[in-house]
Amino acid sequence: MKAFTIHLLHGRKEIVTGHDISDACRRAGIGAGALRALNYWEEVSEPEQADVDILDKILKETNETT
Repeated sequence: MKAFTIHLLHGRKEIVTGHDISDACRRAGIGAGALRALNYWEEVSEPEQADVDILDKILKETNETT
């Protein structure tokens, strides 16, 4: 699985995981309405340490549910 940082128009960012960006948004519950608030996304290759903790938690939760 890959990790992506999505950047929303109001400045918030969120890390989502999935096989691709579409799958990651679906898994995170981001639907068509919320996609309108998406400014841009990027694949996480070397996350900042603050993001690593969040990413570890997400990956652990993802692995527990699959």
